[in-house]
Amino acid sequence: DDTINPVQRLLPSIIRAQLTHDVVKNEPVDQLGSHIPMNEQGLLRIYLFTEMSQLQGKILFHDWYHQGKRMAHVRIPVGHERTRASSSKFIDRYMLGSWTVKVVDAEQQVYVTAQFVVPK
Repeated sequence: DDTINPVQRLLPSIIRAQLTHDVVKNEPVDQLGSHIPMNEQGLLRIYLFTEMSQLQGKILFHDWYHQGKRMAHVRIPVGHERTRASSSKFIDRYMLGSWTVKVVDAEQQVYVTAQFVVPK
């Protein structure tokens, strides 16, 4: 059921977190479910959007995993009392299967996990 929100916020400092096809003017354009079909071009760009509160001065990371292997480690410095940030990953036909995105700090404390599948 792709209406299930695949994103879990694990700490109250994360106000919003969602998977989306794009971020425009610092807002997600849609909310993706746990199944994200490949398009006809064979190339998706998936974003993890986060809105955080009271984490200023911290450095967070968006870690993107495909089938358990880390594919991207994106540094997200938190500059303000309330900050919105996103990272994205291009996914092609050779990267189908299960994906996990984690928002972590330098101590590996997990703030958000998002799990989705690009079906084969």
